[in-house]
Amino acid sequence: MQGSTCRRSTCPLRGGDILIVDPNEPGRATGYGCFLRPAIYYWIEFTPPGRKRQLLGLSSDATQELMERFAALREHVYHGAMGLVPLWDRILDAAADTYSPLEFFEMEVYLRELLLKALDIADAHDEGRVSQPIQDELDYMEKHIADDFNLDAMAKRADFSPTYFKRRFRQEVGLPPGQHLVRRRVAIASQRLQETDDKITDIAFDLGFNTSQHFATAFKRFVGVTPRQYRKNE
Repeated sequence: MQGSTCRRSTCPLRGGDILIVDPNEPGRATGYGCFLRPAIYYWIEFTPPGRKRQLLGLSSDATQELMERFAALREHVYHGAMGLVPLWDRILDAAADTYSPLEFFEMEVYLRELLLKALDIADAHDEGRVSQPIQDELDYMEKHIADDFNLDAMAKRADFSPTYFKRRFRQEVGLPPGQHLVRRRVAIASQRLQETDDKITDIAFDLGFNTSQHFATAFKRFVGVTPRQYRKNE
């Protein structure tokens, strides 16, 4: 089966699909052969702007978030985009005319709408799945469970801004990264309270809590009882 080649794999396409690839990624479209049946192929390329640069009239922060969201997509092909065809037609009609500054602004509005709707389709497809950058940070947490929490370092490893990383982590995992770390520490602590005779203070310090009181407060918030009550009941 022929398709659009990307990351050394083949992506078969059909009408209503979106193919999203990084402009710097080796890849090519093989014409109508990409499709399972004849179709009109709409194609547009954006050059990612540098940091603090703007795209389509967006602020620099909004531009950065938009690029990060595209970079975080886990697939190349997304289905169910036939509803974007009328918007594509408006963009092509506007591009074919000799346009005034107002018409140029209208074109920017259409293009922004196209990108945001494409992301909505992709996000709906990916919903419920943990992306690789977030999974990498989850694995890192498990290996460094007692380390101090550092949002900036986590975001840097994932190549996201701290604000976007925190929001995406919460969307995919269900808790902000700091709270997830505490939850995992409490889960490990509860297991040690059940299976060992280790002192509660030692468990607290081993898992990165600064004081036994801090540990007791966090434990009760997630479990409903103090570590001492939990061990006694078990």
